[in-house]
Amino acid sequence: MIKFLLPCLLTIFFQPGETPNTGDKVLFLGDSNTFAGQFIVDLDTYLARADSGKKNITLINLGLPSETISGLSEKDHPYPRPDVHERVDRALKAIKPGHVVIGYGMNDGIYSPFDESRFKKYQEGYQDIIKKCRDAGAKITLLTPDPFEPMAVKAKLLPLGKPDYSYKNPYEKYDSVLEKYSGWLASLGTNQMAVADAHSAIHAFLKKRRQVEPGFIFSGDGIHPNASGHWLVAESILDSWKASPTPALVVEAKEMPIKINLTGKLPFAGDSNWDKGIQEDFQKKWGAQVLKINGLKEGNYKLSSNKSDLGVFTNKDLEKGLDLSQFKNLESNLLARELRKLCSERTKILGLAWLDEVGHKRPDTPKGKTLVQARKLYDDATTRIHEILATNIEINLSRQP
Repeated sequence: MIKFLLPCLLTIFFQPGETPNTGDKVLFLGDSNTFAGQFIVDLDTYLARADSGKKNITLINLGLPSETISGLSEKDHPYPRPDVHERVDRALKAIKPGHVVIGYGMNDGIYSPFDESRFKKYQEGYQDIIKKCRDAGAKITLLTPDPFEPMAVKAKLLPLGKPDYSYKNPYEKYDSVLEKYSGWLASLGTNQMAVADAHSAIHAFLKKRRQVEPGFIFSGDGIHPNASGHWLVAESILDSWKASPTPALVVEAKEMPIKINLTGKLPFAGDSNWDKGIQEDFQKKWGAQVLKINGLKEGNYKLSSNKSDLGVFTNKDLEKGLDLSQFKNLESNLLARELRKLCSERTKILGLAWLDEVGHKRPDTPKGKTLVQARKLYDDATTRIHEILATNIEINLSRQP
């Protein structure tokens, strides 16, 4: 006989009053770092598991490379930088999001020393977009810009006092500008509007990592972080939403053998391309799926699935907690990785289609499928995700002689 303790903890949820809500469409507005979309895949992978997939939250990536919220552009940019104000009304009207994540700043300082007039345009641009989103009935999360990493492009940096700066030749202390922009955004946080401080989160990790590896960077060009950096962006958003890590599965042993049902309780699968340090931190907080079994008599116990033996453990091991995510071929872990792949595919397909549907003024931007085609593929992927979450998964515990 098996008894699960605290059954309300066996689903993934947000604390009362937090967002997104069931059925929400979450719109992401931002520049090329949003367009890249890896952090949105991370978020979708987390959310797709919520309440066995029943929340049906749709993430729509409307990030656009080169875009600003300030309307500014540097002299040697190959074309005027697109301005989000040109398309935001169309996007809100067509998508009708329940929540909007807004992330700008990297391009808005025009890669130049701090200037009060540019900063004012940035502030005014944000305040205007915030008002439009509120008027549309959407809740808002503000996302601070990723840091600029100067050591990635040392040969291209310019000191203070040069006449022209740009993404090709940035100001050597440009991150100090982004720090001011991020600090201002952070000051806007309220109970009604979350702020995800990715800038501080990435800096904190870099500071810790560079104590042992001084040349460590996330970005090859100083501007665009890799998948590891994107995870820290995703984590800052999850933290701002007060999202819960995967809870422990707690079992009270009454009779042997025990059958433990893992149906709908998949771990949060990370990205195999992440830096080792990122993977380790992720596993500690988010990726582990800990099984705790109380009330076992002293002795050894075999844990097995319908496909293989997972190992023999003492009652103390099982009472302390065993991380099921370590068993790479356990069906729940295989399905968790498949779910992540489906989330990656569906967010990319839907985002590109909506980007075309809403329209924009940036040349040479990748084209997507039609919205009808994209929705069909998105729905097919979602159907498979629901099948994955409904797959019957059991593991067995038996006492060893």
